[in-house]
Amino acid sequence: MLLAGEEAAGAQTLRLLHETGQQVVGVLTGRAGAARSVGPLSSLAESWGYRVWPARRVRDADFADEVRAEGVELLLNVHSLYVVKAEVVAAPRLGSFNVHPGPLPEYAGLNAPSWAILHGERTHGVTVHWMDAGIDTGEVAYEARFDIGPDETAFTLSAKGVRAVMPLLRQLLEAAAAEPPAIPRRKQRAVPGRYFGREAPNGGRIDWSASAAEVERFVRAADYGLFASPWGAPRATLPGVGELEITKVARTGRPADAAPGAIGAAEAGGVPIACADEWLLVKKLRIDGAPAEPARLLAARACEPR
Repeated sequence: MLLAGEEAAGAQTLRLLHETGQQVVGVLTGRAGAARSVGPLSSLAESWGYRVWPARRVRDADFADEVRAEGVELLLNVHSLYVVKAEVVAAPRLGSFNVHPGPLPEYAGLNAPSWAILHGERTHGVTVHWMDAGIDTGEVAYEARFDIGPDETAFTLSAKGVRAVMPLLRQLLEAAAAEPPAIPRRKQRAVPGRYFGREAPNGGRIDWSASAAEVERFVRAADYGLFASPWGAPRATLPGVGELEITKVARTGRPADAAPGAIGAAEAGGVPIACADEWLLVKKLRIDGAPAEPARLLAARACEPR
């Protein structure tokens, strides 16, 4: 067994492998440019005595020879951001599998939970699929679906995905142990697929001329709690205030009677800003990277209703 992974999902996968007695040949982890591997996965691997290798080794075709020499049967790729060389994908005896934090082919690529929230989806999913020469294009082994709550953030939805994928990986390990292996493989659904890259929507900026629902979803889609958001916090430039990062908002349901981007009078819980259709209450924000009180910062800039 060879594990390439990052973040909590990678650490939870290693915990599953350890608890089920899998023979782990090595763990590949570490962000690009890091001098050494750091994070929950590398710490856990080292504490259990597993070898830790730089994640970038999966890009080296010669690494396939080492994988074969070690007798690796399965390669699991869990939220690792390196594209695995085709030679390395083909090296494990039983196959290579990717854990994707979204349903396929509808949400291929990066930051699937964020895009699902932004698009107003009611359900989301996780997929364990066979790896091939493409990105998120391989046949599906296992998948699970779950609801997206009305107040879901990227962090809470990602956490749901990690919880949902652990039983799927357990099924994969059980099937791999069968003789002959009984790992399912089926083509991805014949529906329009979409691939999402690294870029944040609208360059990471809030468009106040959008609906309040759209802006509110954008803020939740960029919210990874205490962890860094791959999109950063949604940014906005307000007249007389400057550049802000908006980190928490709430819909008011009140029709906006001012131009989009106009600032209303402070009220309990925050300061309203006009969107295309209704006032949106800004509850938390940052300026120059530091939290700021919306009422104190924006109150002096409040406009008169038109």
